[in-house]
Amino acid sequence: DMEEKQKKLAEMRKKADEARKKAAEEAKKKAEDAKKKAEEAKRKAEAKKKAEEAGEEYVEEDEAKEEEVKEEKMEVDADGKDQTKEAKEEEEEEKKEDVKMEEEEETEPPKIELTEEEQKMWFKVPAVGASTDLTATALGQSFGGFSIPEKSEGFDEIRFEWQGEKESKAYLKKWVLEKKRNSRMDDLQ
Repeated sequence: DMEEKQKKLAEMRKKADEARKKAAEEAKKKAEDAKKKAEEAKRKAEAKKKAEEAGEEYVEEDEAKEEEVKEEKMEVDADGKDQTKEAKEEEEEEKKEDVKMEEEEETEPPKIELTEEEQKMWFKVPAVGASTDLTATALGQSFGGFSIPEKSEGFDEIRFEWQGEKESKAYLKKWVLEKKRNSRMDDLQ
């Protein structure tokens, strides 16, 4: 059951990453188009300025060609309204973005709820056979010397993030005693 949830979550993350990549590509394409239009407008403005300086009338051949192309591109949609292909493409892109937004809303990871027992726990109990950062032998030899740091040991500041000082000392003492009851002691003589 947990593995299935993890697989679904991984799939959702993958879909969300793909959607982000597509959105980034589309934004990049739009930025490039805007940059091209700005460059074209700048080029036309410069050509117009040069023509005026030379005392000639500025004739925009590109605009005449663009108008002819736009007239050819005009299409009638289902409602009978005239639209250019560009306008249709923009509408399609907006629809795609809406669908992507809906997918992202659906792909949010499920909220996890803790049981009452889990809510009472302060620390995660390691699974049986799980790898740890200490071997059982090393822990068995050293846990008796574990302690809570104190100001007298030279620490500048001691913060107890989860519980207060008394509760932390009590927890450590309880843990050490429990380890002493349940651990194998190899160095007894």
